[in-house]
Amino acid sequence: MKAARWRVTERRCFLARLAESGDPVLAAAAVGRPLDEAYRLREADEAFGAGWVRAVEIAWELVEARVLARLLASEENVPASARIVDSKLALAILQRRGAVPAARVKPGSIWATLRGLC
Repeated sequence: MKAARWRVTERRCFLARLAESGDPVLAAAAVGRPLDEAYRLREADEAFGAGWVRAVEIAWELVEARVLARLLASEENVPASARIVDSKLALAILQRRGAVPAARVKPGSIWATLRGLC
């Protein structure tokens, strides 16, 4: 099946939402496109595919930052609703990520650019 044609703004918005949420379903909904179109576009367009990989890396960086912040926070600084209940699960998440080398986000990077797009 042929990849759908997406406008540049749709591509950027999809990647921004994917970076924020890690969820391609939410990202596709944000641009009003079916998920299967996004997957076909990822396969057909090398640049979009690379952007997808980078967006997922960014999402993992957000997970790491949130998990670490909650593990390291003192109880008086974090509301009960934000505390991690299962530290073993949190560590397992971080260990899974450790198998994938992370490219660090820098100011002015694609993350900073994508955040303002949609």
